[in-house]
Amino acid sequence: MTISSSSFPQRALRLGAAALASLCLLACTSTPSTPSAAAPVSATPSAAISQTRLRGVYELVYSSTNNAIYVASMGERFGDGKGGFIYQLDANTLALQKTIELPLKPFALAIDNRAGILYAGHSLESTITAIDVATGAVRGTARLELLNDEGKAIRTRQLLADEATGTLYVGGVGKGGILWVLDGRTLAQKQVLRSPDGKSIGLVLDADAQRLYTGATGAFEVIDTRSLSRVALHTVPKPPGQEDSYGRYFVNLAWDSRTGRLLAAESTYAGELFVFDAQTGKVLHTVETGKSPVGIRFNPVRNEVYVANREGGTVTVIDASSYAIKRQIALSLHPNSLALSPDGQVLFVSVKREFPKQGELAPMESVVRIDLR
Repeated sequence: MTISSSSFPQRALRLGAAALASLCLLACTSTPSTPSAAAPVSATPSAAISQTRLRGVYELVYSSTNNAIYVASMGERFGDGKGGFIYQLDANTLALQKTIELPLKPFALAIDNRAGILYAGHSLESTITAIDVATGAVRGTARLELLNDEGKAIRTRQLLADEATGTLYVGGVGKGGILWVLDGRTLAQKQVLRSPDGKSIGLVLDADAQRLYTGATGAFEVIDTRSLSRVALHTVPKPPGQEDSYGRYFVNLAWDSRTGRLLAAESTYAGELFVFDAQTGKVLHTVETGKSPVGIRFNPVRNEVYVANREGGTVTVIDASSYAIKRQIALSLHPNSLALSPDGQVLFVSVKREFPKQGELAPMESVVRIDLR
C-alpha cells in the first residue's frame, strides 16, 4: 500500500500537547548560562557518572566531527516569546565550548555527521533549522506548514537524518502518520507522507535495507525509503482487559542491524521495552524497565539496550541477548534523551525537572555523562 502525498488537514492526536511534552518537545525554557562544573550523581556503584547543569534541556546528539555533545535548550522562561539555544559541550569533560543562539526555541535535534550539519526542530512553530557544525552558523530554515482539522499547524516532533542519502525525515504529531521528507542540504520539501492508520512519533532507520520504521499508538509501520511506500503495518493488541483503553504508545525506537530487531519504548501501560522481529512484526520479548520510558538506544559494541524512564528517574541497562536487566542507573527526577559515543563506552543523558508555569524561571537541569566501563 502506497502512502499518499497530500496536504489534507487532519485532526490532532489524542493527548496533543501533553504527549509532546512527555516526548521532550514542549514546556521548559533556558538561557545561555555557563554550565556548572562536573559533579557526581547518585547511581549504581559500577557506573562512573558526571554532569553539568543547564536550563531547560531537551534532546541531545553526539557529533563525531568535534567530539562534542549538542544540547537543545529552550531559554530562561516558559512562554517568554524569546528564542532558545544549542549548547556545544566537550564530550569528555562536558565543558561548555560554544553557545548557538536561535530566534526560535529548539526541542528536537538530529545530526548528519557525514555532511557536518546539525538540525534543530522548533515544535511550537513547526520549523526546522540547519546549522553548520564547523562554524555554528545557520545554513537555513524551513517552515513545515500543514494544518489539522481545526486549522491549527501540525507540530513537528522527531528529526532523523539519513547520512547516506542526505535526507531529513521529520515526524508530525497528528491523527495518523505524518512525515515530511526534506533534502537535508537545502531543506527543500520533497514530499509529505500521510497514512491514516499509520503513526510517525518514533522514527528509526535501517540504512542498509533502506527501511524507515515509524511507531506510536498500537502499531509500527515500515516504509521503503526509495519508493516512499509502505512495506508493512504491524499492529500490537492491547493488554487483556484493556480493550477500551488507549493503545500501546511506542514513543521512541531503536534498531539492531545485526539481528533485524526493532526495539521500542512503550509508555502507556507497565513501562516496557518491546522487542520485535522487524520483518514479521512478531513480539520477541518485553522487559519492564520503569515508569514512563522515553529515550532508547541500542549499543552494538556492548550488546546492550538503554531505556530512560522519565517518571521512574532511572536509566535501565539491558543485556540485548538474554534481556536480563544488568543494572538500574538512578538519576534525579526525569531522564529524557539519550546519546552514545561511537566507541560505545559512554552514554549521555538529558535529565529534566518539573515543567515551569507560564512566566516562571526554568529550573536548572542536567546533562549527564556515564562511563559504561
